[in-house]
Amino acid sequence: MERTPGVDRDSLSRPDRPNWWIVALVWAVPATIAVLQSLAQAMYSARGAGARDWIQAVAQFPRYMLWAPLTPLIFAAVRRFPFERPGLARSIAVHACIALVCIAFVEAVSVQLQGQLISAVIDRPRAMQGRVMLFPAFGSWLGIGVVTYSAVVAIASALDYQRRLRDEAVRVAHLQRDLSEAQVQAIK
Repeated sequence: MERTPGVDRDSLSRPDRPNWWIVALVWAVPATIAVLQSLAQAMYSARGAGARDWIQAVAQFPRYMLWAPLTPLIFAAVRRFPFERPGLARSIAVHACIALVCIAFVEAVSVQLQGQLISAVIDRPRAMQGRVMLFPAFGSWLGIGVVTYSAVVAIASALDYQRRLRDEAVRVAHLQRDLSEAQVQAIK
């Protein structure tokens, strides 16, 4: 069987995997925007920006960058549990659970990091250094986390759909080529 120019059969058999550096670069954009928005909000508040405001603003960057290592996992979940008619309710339930786990992970790590930064920069009593309130932060960030997870799922679904269309086009091209070869053989 001859190879069709420009078609790599191995790349068609395995799902597309995002490159880590591209994923990190893409996540750096909303992370930077969140930092700038938080800084602007602190600067224009009635009390002005204090050290705690600066730390909370800077802590937005790792909060969004924590989604970068989760992105390939979310892409794999979208491929495994697509939003298609047979099994749609199951896919929604699975993605809701995955979203909650991802949001809890991001918030737990980012709140601990923020607490450590505040402890290191602002002199707080030693008794308070290890204590960070996770649940109030989790509740306030739940909506943003759901939107963030949904955006990653939407992008993954669109890319997966595009990949399936491309694979189908290649399959049709192979069938047309085989049909043409069979017609030539029949004429001979």
